[in-house]
Amino acid sequence: MARGKAGDPDHGVELLWRQDGGEEPRQGLSLGRIVRVAVELADAEGLAGLSMRKVAERLGFTTMSLYRHVPGRDQLVDLMSDAVMAEAAGSLPAMREDSEAGGPAGGWRARLEAGARAGWELRKRH
Repeated sequence: MARGKAGDPDHGVELLWRQDGGEEPRQGLSLGRIVRVAVELADAEGLAGLSMRKVAERLGFTTMSLYRHVPGRDQLVDLMSDAVMAEAAGSLPAMREDSEAGGPAGGWRARLEAGARAGWELRKRH
């Protein structure tokens, strides 16, 4: 039995690595825009309230038009997680050595505290 895109784990990986390249998106609808709206929706209503129909309504498109970009809700949640973690990566403290002092930059406790605070802020936002 042939598997569709929704059940194909390789297609989910392709979506995560895609940067809105490849196929030309329909005017006004792109993978990035779908993911942003889905994150906003989940932030407002919780992940349990997330559906392809609700995302499509917020974008002003039909539910079926989303399936050209995302095969299903599970893959959309993966893409949302990836987007939120990318947002978080920019706010986490650098884990590097201070070359001048020969020790950790700001000390490991300061970096650990900053990382914990950044993680907490991320969780409060999403």
